[in-house]
Amino acid sequence: MKLKYYYLSFLLPLSAFLIFAAFTNKKNDDFHSGNEEVIKFSHKLHAELTDCKTCHSAVVNSISLTDRLYPNHDNCK
Repeated sequence: MKLKYYYLSFLLPLSAFLIFAAFTNKKNDDFHSGNEEVIKFSHKLHAELTDCKTCHSAVVNSISLTDRLYPNHDNCK
């Protein structure tokens, strides 16, 4: 019987904390994933001149979604 109270005294606060944390976690909608404010670049203008692989050549060897796949300075010449 004591074991039941130990489990209850552990699981009830844990459950309450998880429920509280799940509903009070606010999302940050102001986060910008790119650098549109720093670099003014339009894919629409450049898409007609070359294909994507020319600038984003690192995509072929990438194994992770978090890899930096932006073109380097040599690709832009």
